Amino acid sequence: MDKSRQQFEEWRSKNKSSAINLFDVWQASRESLINSLEPVGYIDNAESIDLEHGRVCYLYKDCIDKINIPLYRLDK
Repeated sequence: MDKSRQQFEEWRSKNKSSAINLFDVWQASRESLINSLEPVGYIDNAESIDLEHGRVCYLYKDCIDKINIPLYRLDK
């Protein structure tokens, strides 16, 4: 079992309520996946809008003051 799946299963075993909020499950699953990844780069808020519209944006290698939105490669 990979690390992200193991982290999610640990969260799930601690929260065995019959009325688990679907958003909480999704958030825990998302966090376990992202926590096991390293960002490939960072963008700023203005460039995130460009991404939403399918435009090209510059990917910064390091996280600095306003350039702090991480991007992850999920297809590996």
